[in-house]
Amino acid sequence: MRIALSGPKQVTAGQPAVFSMRVTNTSDRTLDLVDVYVNALREPDLGEEIDEDTDFEEWVLPVEWSSADAPRGRPSGRSSRPSSSASSPRTPTTT
Repeated sequence: MRIALSGPKQVTAGQPAVFSMRVTNTSDRTLDLVDVYVNALREPDLGEEIDEDTDFEEWVLPVEWSSADAPRGRPSGRSSRPSSSASSPRTPTTT
């Protein structure tokens, strides 16, 4: 499998941003179903301490998926696990 992600390098707080993720089958087998998982996290602030008490759940950004199958998008909660046929591209959007 090969995964390519494109989109903006920075996202303004409170504004949506569109990212595109392409999953390519590089094997010699036909895949009937592909499960894709995605999470979006904010980067730590410069000098922000990260240790065993850091709660990364607070860093998770909401992700919504849209595709040819679901053009309006679907909220994903804290993380997203859209299942799709191998030929159905999806576009993740963070807000």
